Amino acid sequence: MEAVNNKKSLQYKLNRGWNFFWQNKWYPFMVLLALFIIVLIFVMVYTDNNGGFLHMNSDDLIQYYPYVSGFFDKLKSGNVSLYDRSLYGGVSFFSAAYYIPLDIFTFIAFLLSFFMENETAYCIMNFMRPVAGALLLYYTFARKFNTKVAFLCALILFCGGTTESYYIFPVYLGICFYAPLAMLLIDLCIEKKSFYYLTLPIYAFLVVLYDFYIAYMLLAFASIYFVATMTATLGNSNESHWYRWKEFFIRFFEFLFFILLGVVIGAFILMPSALYIMHQTSRTEASLKLILVSLFNPKDEAVLKAHLESYWYFNKEGGTLVNFSWRHYFTQWMNMFIPNDPHQLCLVEAGDYIREHATLYMTCGGLIFLVQFFFTKGKYNARLKYFVLLMNILLCIPIFCVIFGFNTQPYLRWFFIPYFLNLYGVAIAMHENNFSLGESKTSKYFSLFIILAGVCCLIYVLIFSPSIFIHYKNTGNYFYLLLIPALISVSLYLIVLLLSITEKMMGKDRIHKRAVPILIFAEFVFATVIIFANVDNTTARYYAAKETNQQRINTMKEIYNYDIKDGYRTNLYTIFGRETTNVNIQLQDANFGRFFQSFYNTPLNTVLEDIYGEPCRSWSRAFNGGYSLISSPVFNVKYVITNENISLPEKYYTLTQKENDSTKYYMLKDDIPFIVYDELMKDKNKLNPFTKQAAILNYGYLPIENSELDMPYIDNIELSSHYSSLCVTSTLFFKEELDNGYYVYDLSNLNNTFRNYDAYMVYPTDSNIRELTHGFMYLTNEIPLDNNYTSLTQLHYNHFYDDDIKNYKYLLMEAKKDAVETVRIYAYKYQVYDEFIEKQNTYTNKSFSLDGSKMTIKVDMPDGNSTRIIKTGYTYSDEWIINNNEVGFKTINIDGGFLGVVVPKGVTNVDLTLNFIPEGWSMGCKLSLVGCIIYAGILIPTVVIWVRKKKRVIEWKKYL
Repeated sequence: MEAVNNKKSLQYKLNRGWNFFWQNKWYPFMVLLALFIIVLIFVMVYTDNNGGFLHMNSDDLIQYYPYVSGFFDKLKSGNVSLYDRSLYGGVSFFSAAYYIPLDIFTFIAFLLSFFMENETAYCIMNFMRPVAGALLLYYTFARKFNTKVAFLCALILFCGGTTESYYIFPVYLGICFYAPLAMLLIDLCIEKKSFYYLTLPIYAFLVVLYDFYIAYMLLAFASIYFVATMTATLGNSNESHWYRWKEFFIRFFEFLFFILLGVVIGAFILMPSALYIMHQTSRTEASLKLILVSLFNPKDEAVLKAHLESYWYFNKEGGTLVNFSWRHYFTQWMNMFIPNDPHQLCLVEAGDYIREHATLYMTCGGLIFLVQFFFTKGKYNARLKYFVLLMNILLCIPIFCVIFGFNTQPYLRWFFIPYFLNLYGVAIAMHENNFSLGESKTSKYFSLFIILAGVCCLIYVLIFSPSIFIHYKNTGNYFYLLLIPALISVSLYLIVLLLSITEKMMGKDRIHKRAVPILIFAEFVFATVIIFANVDNTTARYYAAKETNQQRINTMKEIYNYDIKDGYRTNLYTIFGRETTNVNIQLQDANFGRFFQSFYNTPLNTVLEDIYGEPCRSWSRAFNGGYSLISSPVFNVKYVITNENISLPEKYYTLTQKENDSTKYYMLKDDIPFIVYDELMKDKNKLNPFTKQAAILNYGYLPIENSELDMPYIDNIELSSHYSSLCVTSTLFFKEELDNGYYVYDLSNLNNTFRNYDAYMVYPTDSNIRELTHGFMYLTNEIPLDNNYTSLTQLHYNHFYDDDIKNYKYLLMEAKKDAVETVRIYAYKYQVYDEFIEKQNTYTNKSFSLDGSKMTIKVDMPDGNSTRIIKTGYTYSDEWIINNNEVGFKTINIDGGFLGVVVPKGVTNVDLTLNFIPEGWSMGCKLSLVGCIIYAGILIPTVVIWVRKKKRVIEWKKYL
């Protein structure tokens, strides 16, 4: 004690400096800023030097980054338009609104992309959001609580939000910033009243602009936070009960009005984005009806069973509820103090994509004080406790994740409201109790019980059922990297808490007040290490592939004078897997035959299902596997870039190779910018898939027969008769699986007649094994026992031409999932394509252009004796509007999902222009204008009155 009171002692000076540091709120802020600048510098240096970025095995690599990078490239080239040809066969620009967050951080990243690679700027952008969010939370909490509390809560937010959100979908990182911003604005509204309500429309507009879907959840959080804090504030007032209720409703409706006003201002992006999701994806009205039925009227046995399993985590057998999913609730609890990388360690609900992505981590210290919050006294806290408890209970009940996430499945990551309320409760407990555990023995021992029970559960599961912890291959090291420091930190907390309880006996007065904050900071460091500990090693390969493919595209453009406005597509048969999954978005200066956008955004899946007979929603993800000579005109593919071992028939393709370059550059010799139909199929469902694939070249089909069209329908019997000798199919049987995962199929059952066709294509019979549609294939007579494929020159994608398949015994297929017993092999003669070209040559002077959202089509018909349909290679949408349509052209859905134009009888010269206007765009712009006028009508008078009052105050001060 003497050293502490001695002003010359080192301990005294350290204590004084420590206290002085925390007394000024800007000193901790600067330390936070310095810490986060170090993190950002590390991100920039690492990504810039390693040719990749930190994406933690999430979907970032193939989804979010390509969209943002492609958006930057379009902005730089001035090619942004309301129509995007690169997205899934051509769709509205607003289909990507979910993937491209528009805010100040994206703008900064765009500016940085002029000085560094897109991926480096993108990574910095991703980390700027939680960094800015942590700094903003510090400022928000420093206004209410002591600076040490604000500092620690900011660290908790950074490591919690980043480890959880960044591992899943990077766009969720925005929650780390926009949720604290909502908390700050609402606090100002409640404290300062009227004037700060004018900031709410701006906030609502910003979150809608950032991401319309996350805006729904952020505004729900803002509303609940407003209700909770307003209720607690009024409950602490001495006013009458009636006055408090009146004040609450007035303020709440004022809050809702301004929030909705901001939503209206953002209608220009909200309406077209939301309507696209509702009308052109599988998130349809039927899905919403399913939710309502299962919620309020689950009488059907199947619906009731699904309802119980998906929304309540029960199973129903024989009228009895069984298998209560304790693991789900245990996982939710453990996620609060164990950093969780859902792609590596998912605790006991491992492998459940829906339930494992909860953003709950708040360090062990945070959990301790969350428990303490419920023992903290005060009227304000008493009312707030009900909201915190209620939100955590609702989080554990999946049906409320459905409601707050507005989806048919209970994705926990969409219900982040409890996390920020919990953090608010943690801050209150730390501040009110000054980092002690209160006076009540019950509260102290209960905190001990929570932590100790968690450790015991972890150890129990680790010893007796370790398999449910480690569910992905090769993740054991990462698991222990995560678990061991976590257990050590928990043990240290237990020691500190015990010292806290026995501080008088041991003479360790206030040790916990220093130790707990230090331990929370140590957990922050540990969690930050976890963020960077699992950098995916595919990034270098991914960007090497991207750079190589860009070089190939540039070479192709140079060789063939390629112009993207011609509308033709290119297929890449070079490097496969994740490297080219979203090549259509990665490389914006070409138009590709890959249509992957999202499993839910599937406007062309009906086409692919009809043509290939596979009801697989993932066809579009790897459509290259469906490419062949006869599918080229259907999808408007003219250019093909292949490896040296893959060859296309020279009869139909022009081949060019550059010196010292093994890559082959093919161009289809025939110019077919679109297909013209003068006959339709009668009933395409009565044809086998391969007959449809061949017949669709000459005979279109309509989803629903249109009796208004004066066009002849060809009989299916006649079609089948004609194509039965031109297109045949057979089955290959699984023989064995090699050590490295290649599957061997037997070709011996193919007869000589089948082997004498011109071209072949191979598809799996199991539609769920999509990998089989895009793996490499090898033809061989001897199965290599040593798995050495270097001698196998017959390398292909899934199509073979000419003599490839005639003299071989086995087909080897590269795949990633379990083998299927059989695969289907199709064979066809070139006559199918020759007949098509002969017919299309009767239509002359064809011209097609797609420039932004403007499409032009020109063609001369041989006569005007019948109605005809022009079928483009782009997705159908009624958002295409024909200009100056005196002739009577109209758009139509043809061949299951393509844009067609009906040419009326009597027209011999077609020269038309179409403009793409997204659904909801015009109305959204009008609503935004109305919202801006209303907001200006409120803002301007308010500001004028405020300025006049300020002037009066200044004038009065002169006389005083």
